[in-house]
Amino acid sequence: MYNEFGKKPKFTLVTVIAVAAVMLVAATTEMAITGYAFAYNRNQATSAAANDCGNGQVPTNIGCQNTDSQIQGDENSVALISQQTFPSEPPQETATLIVIKEVECVEGEECPSLPEPSEFTLSVVPEGGAAIPVGQDPAFGEPIPIPPGDYQISEDLTPPNVDGLDFVNVSPDNGCDSGTSGGSIQAGEERTCIFTNNYAPEPTGFTVEGTGAITQLQVLCIGLPASPPLNFNLEFSAQSDGTVSGTYTMTASGVFNFVTEGVFTDGTTDGSIFSLTGEGTTICPDSAAPTVEVTLSGDCGDDVTMVYREPQNLFQTTLTGNVECTLT
Repeated sequence: MYNEFGKKPKFTLVTVIAVAAVMLVAATTEMAITGYAFAYNRNQATSAAANDCGNGQVPTNIGCQNTDSQIQGDENSVALISQQTFPSEPPQETATLIVIKEVECVEGEECPSLPEPSEFTLSVVPEGGAAIPVGQDPAFGEPIPIPPGDYQISEDLTPPNVDGLDFVNVSPDNGCDSGTSGGSIQAGEERTCIFTNNYAPEPTGFTVEGTGAITQLQVLCIGLPASPPLNFNLEFSAQSDGTVSGTYTMTASGVFNFVTEGVFTDGTTDGSIFSLTGEGTTICPDSAAPTVEVTLSGDCGDDVTMVYREPQNLFQTTLTGNVECTLT
């Protein structure tokens, strides 16, 4: 016998069925959530599309996103954790120098046939590094990767010879040397160098003008005693436009005075030295041959030496003076 507080509970078939149904529904719900909503088992989404980002362009820097999920506690609350990373680009380790080669005629002149830029040999020389050759056709600018730091441009100074033209000089702009373009070039920086070779038409004429002097000179002539010491002063000029013409005057002063003079009919100069040839009255008295061949040659410039000769009577003397040589 049980008292009324300890009566045996009565379970019916309906109660058992209801409990079983609740458990079945709970299990089904858990499987659905676990199997379809948050399950991840190496599932890689694929697409036949071209990885477009919605703008019709193919991405070139693709980030990877990892997503984690947590289901915890009562009533199955869910938390999602995502992290997206993009690959970093490596830092640039070189600079760029764009080298442009130009060949020009000097201002105010006309050069009918200039050499091509590809006929010259250029190199970029980084400080402490090996020379980097510039390509065969730098007329339109060639980008040269170079290490950061100081640099300069060098050229093989054997320029092409062109008939009717003279090579004058090179004129690189400021970008051809780090010392004139802002200092050392930095990684990722780009600079431009324009390297110019200048030509000019060959001169067709010249002008040579000068004066010379020598003091206390004793003239020695064949068959005659030496003269007393004399002072000699020379003035001369010559020009050419295909034909050379010119004059000279030699004045002697001292114990006695005399003047010899003559003309030049041939000669050359390159602007740094000159040589003239002609004829005139001899310094050494000779009634049988009062006129002899005369040559005058020497350096161009101020305070230079020149040599006066009369080959026929073996007379020669060196004078000092100023000579201006001009190519026309």
